[in-house]
Amino acid sequence: MRRLFAAIDRLQYYDYFTFVTTDGWGRSADNFYPYEHIARGGLFIEYTTTTVLGFEQYSRDHIDNFSGAETPWTTEYLRCEGTNSTQCILDQLYDDFSHSNSVSTIIDAVYVFAHAYHAFLQEKCNSTDVPDEVACYREKLANLSMDVILEKLLNTSFDGTTGHIKFTKSGDYLGKYILRNLQDVNGSHKLVQVGEWDSQATERLLLNEENIQWISGYGGDGSAPPSVCSEACAPKHTIITLDTCCWGCFRCQDNEITVNNKTECQRCGRHQWPNDDGTECEPIVATYLQWSDPRSVMLSTLCSVGLLLSVLTIVGYIRHREHFLIKASSRELSAILLVGVVMCYVTSLVLLAKPSKPTCCVVRITYMLCFTLIYSPALTKAIRIFRIFTRSHKSVKSLKGTSATSQLIITTLFFLPQIILSAVWIAIVPPEATPLMPSAMEKRLELTCNLNQGEMISSLVYNLLLILVCCFFAFKTRKVPDNYNESRFITLSVYTTLVIWLAFIPTYFTTHLSTTKILLLDLALILNSSLTLLCLFAPKFYAIYFVKNVVKPSMTTMARSMDQPSSFHPAAAGTSRAFGADSGSSSAESIVQ
Repeated sequence: MRRLFAAIDRLQYYDYFTFVTTDGWGRSADNFYPYEHIARGGLFIEYTTTTVLGFEQYSRDHIDNFSGAETPWTTEYLRCEGTNSTQCILDQLYDDFSHSNSVSTIIDAVYVFAHAYHAFLQEKCNSTDVPDEVACYREKLANLSMDVILEKLLNTSFDGTTGHIKFTKSGDYLGKYILRNLQDVNGSHKLVQVGEWDSQATERLLLNEENIQWISGYGGDGSAPPSVCSEACAPKHTIITLDTCCWGCFRCQDNEITVNNKTECQRCGRHQWPNDDGTECEPIVATYLQWSDPRSVMLSTLCSVGLLLSVLTIVGYIRHREHFLIKASSRELSAILLVGVVMCYVTSLVLLAKPSKPTCCVVRITYMLCFTLIYSPALTKAIRIFRIFTRSHKSVKSLKGTSATSQLIITTLFFLPQIILSAVWIAIVPPEATPLMPSAMEKRLELTCNLNQGEMISSLVYNLLLILVCCFFAFKTRKVPDNYNESRFITLSVYTTLVIWLAFIPTYFTTHLSTTKILLLDLALILNSSLTLLCLFAPKFYAIYFVKNVVKPSMTTMARSMDQPSSFHPAAAGTSRAFGADSGSSSAESIVQ
C-alpha cells in the first residue's frame, strides 16, 4: 500500500484516485501516514468486530503465562522481550483491546472449525454401535479428508461473538461489514463510519451518503466518482454490447434516432428531424424569407425606388409624348418596354412575400415574361434601325414593316413563344408552395414556389437568344450617325445584361438553398430593369429637362449624315446626338416624325 501511495505521490496524481479497499488497509488512519492526502475520500471496508470481555479479563488474569517459552507468539506479535516484558504486555492489554485487534472474529473463525469437526465426529462416532467414542475420534481424525471437512464447514451455522455465523454454498461468509471514509476533520485525518453492510439483513446496505467526503477531482464539486465499466452513451448514440457491464457507443447520423432500447439507428421520415434526445422524430417547421430580414429590406427598398422611377418615367412619356425625342424612339415599343420594367419590379416584391399558391402563380407567369417584354421591343428597335440605315445607302424607297403597327406585331411574335412556354409548364406542373429540404443531413425545411428546373432552363435559353440577337444587330448598327443612334444605348443595355446573366445562371443552378435562389432571382430582376431605365430612358429625359435648345435635326443635316456617317456637323445635329434620337422610318421625313 505504501509503495503504491509513494508512486502516486511521485506522479502528483492528487485527487485522482478513489480507493475502495478491504479490511487490511483501513483499521486505523495512522496506517496512511504520510500519504493521507492520497487516500483521502476513500472507502475502507472492515468486518464487524466486538469487545470480548471474558477474553480481556482472562488475558489479564493469566499475564504470567504469556511471558514463558510456551507462548512464543508474545515476542513476535506483542514485541515484548526482556526484563520489562510483563509491563509491556500489560500496556497492550488496555480496555477494549479485543475490539481493536479483531479478537471476536478470530474466536468465531476457531469456532467455525470446532463446529465443523464436532458435527463430523458426532455423525461418525455418536451411535450405539461405537463402543469407544474417544478411539473413534482418533481414528476418524487420522483419516480425515479435506473434502469432507469442507462440506461440514459450508454447513456450519451458529451464533458467534459477532452475530450469527453462516456461509453460502460457494463458501462466502454472510458477514457484517463496516464502511469507513477517510476524512479531513479540523486539519487531521480520521476514519469516519459512514455505513454498514449486513449480508443476512433484509436491507443489507445502510449508507449515510451525506457524511461521505469524496475527493474533488471529479468535476471539483465533491460528487461521487463514477463506478461503471463504460460511460452512458450520449444522446443519438447506439449501444454496442461488449459484455455484461461494458459497451461501446456508436453515433447515429444527424437525421436518425435510436430505437430498440438504443441498439439500432432509424432514419426519420420526410420533413422530420430527431429531437434533442434522439429518441423521436419531430416535424420540421418550414422557414421562408421574412420581410424583416435585412436582405429583404434592402431588396424591397430597391424595388420601391425602381417602381417610383418607373411611374415617373411613364408620367414623363405621357406628358412629353409629342416631343420629337419621344416620338423618334417609338412610343408604342417604349410603352411595352416600360410594362416589362414595371412587371420586373412587381415580380421582385412578390418573390419576397411568403410562398403561397397565388404568389407562386404570379411568379411562374411573370418572371420570365417580364424579361421577354423588355428584350422583345429592344430587339425590334435594333432590327428597325439596322434595316433603315442599311437601306438608306441603297434606296430612298419606303421599307415595309417599319410602321408602329408592324413593330407591335413583330414584338408580339417575339414574346408569344415565352407565353406558350409558361402556359405549357404551368399545365404540366401547377403552381404551388412546396416544402423543400435542401439536404437530408441538415435540419432545414424551406417553403418555396415549385419553380421547375426545366421551365427555368427553357425560358432562360429563349430570353438569352433574344439578347444575343439584339447584341448582333446593335453591333451591326454601331456606325449609324450619333445624331439618331439609340442603338448605342440598346447595345450598352443588352451587353450589361449579358454580363449579369453570365454571373447569375451558374450561381443559381449550383446553390442548393431556396432562400439564396430567391435572392438571386430578385437581384437579377432588379438589376436588369434598373439598367433598362438607366440606359434607354434616362438619357432622353436628361435631354428634355436639363439640356437647353435641343435642336430638331433638319432634312439636309440628316441626309448628309446618312451619306457621311463618320463625319457629322455638330451645329446642325445640335445636342441631340448625345441622347440618341432613334430613326423611325426609311426617309428623312419619317425619322423626324
